[in-house]
Amino acid sequence: MTTILAIDPGSTESGWTVLGPGQRLYYVLAQCECGTVREVVKAQVKSGRSKSCGCRSGIGIPPEVRFWRYVVKDANTGCWNWTGGTTKGYGSFTYPGRSKCYAHRFSWEMHRWPIPEGLVVDHLCRNTICVNPDHLEPVTQGENVRRGVRAR
Repeated sequence: MTTILAIDPGSTESGWTVLGPGQRLYYVLAQCECGTVREVVKAQVKSGRSKSCGCRSGIGIPPEVRFWRYVVKDANTGCWNWTGGTTKGYGSFTYPGRSKCYAHRFSWEMHRWPIPEGLVVDHLCRNTICVNPDHLEPVTQGENVRRGVRAR
């Protein structure tokens, strides 16, 4: 005999509020903490494997909005410090339609214009987690290296 997990309507389980039974066996109708209502597998809700409708992962949230979740402005330096993930000391950012990219490059393109082919983005402030477009400048790789050497 199969045991059906009992989840009471109104109970909150791992980010979901159970509204009632689903139309399919082993499902419940539940509301995510973001407000989305959908059917969810009971066992995933009960065990905590399903914590949200995807809102926590940023699915469906425009990249321009998600970007600002990871930026802290420093009033002393003027840097906009990236608090999200990093790759080789630089902020990294992933969004639908593009694999991982550097956060400072995303910031430049969001605030200014596309980076010309063959150019890299130099941090004028020498802070590699800064995403303030006023502290960034597209340059050739050679110029970027020369500036880095001079700054040491």
